[in-house]
Amino acid sequence: MNDGIQLLRDLADTLADAIEEEAKLVKSLEDENERLKKSRDALKAEVERLRAATRKALGEAGKKEPETCVWTVSVTENSWILGCDESKDTSAPPKVCPYCKKRVEVRG
Repeated sequence: MNDGIQLLRDLADTLADAIEEEAKLVKSLEDENERLKKSRDALKAEVERLRAATRKALGEAGKKEPETCVWTVSVTENSWILGCDESKDTSAPPKVCPYCKKRVEVRG
């Protein structure tokens, strides 16, 4: 009988250790997810800065802004990334962007 009790205690200890390791892994993944979100936000800000600089440079060169709004598909999220404001839309892209009123150009 003592052998059975000891076996149960050993199993409980093993299970507690496994749960603790899983909790550490979850915490690590959550931290990495936060880091990636911050990195994504920084990249979005950089993209917007570059777009503004491009628009300014085109304006100074006397050229018009691009005539299309480029939409791309996000395969992992099954949604469209809108070119003019970086928001997401799960519907099929229209012929004209509802935000900037330019013709939509779809790129993979």
